[in-house]
Amino acid sequence: MTDAYLTDSEIGPVYDIDSAALRKCRRKTLKAMSRAERDAYASAIETAVLAAQRAALRRAGNPLPSPNCASGTAHNTGEAIHKAVRAQHRAALLAYPSQERRARTPQKWREMYDAAMAEKRGRKAEPAPQAVVIGRRARSQAYLQAARARLAEAGAA
Repeated sequence: MTDAYLTDSEIGPVYDIDSAALRKCRRKTLKAMSRAERDAYASAIETAVLAAQRAALRRAGNPLPSPNCASGTAHNTGEAIHKAVRAQHRAALLAYPSQERRARTPQKWREMYDAAMAEKRGRKAEPAPQAVVIGRRARSQAYLQAARARLAEAGAA
């Protein structure tokens, strides 16, 4: 009779995986876990294994397979490809301001600040608008005139 034990090559790769989610789940035994906790544990294992596989693939130097499409996605209908390209363009446009800010050197920031302050000092100071203060009598007369004008408009219409 042959040996009942299988070698690692017959089972598949042995993953030495560890993550915060797995450590949290490993505090209990499987029997002590509820159904939801077991599901969370299974998804944590799957995520950790996939991350380990991606890291091993990158270390091997083989590029991740990518579809031969202008959008770089596996979509195969025109509408799906259009949506993917639009999403890529939107992401690029949203990322541009951050890229521009990161590319600026401290000297460039200082030059921009100095230019803005010089422009601010160069503008003529505009006087603040003066508040018009009227007394009660003038205010009530203005209100009466406005009310008479509205009545006249309503009677003419």
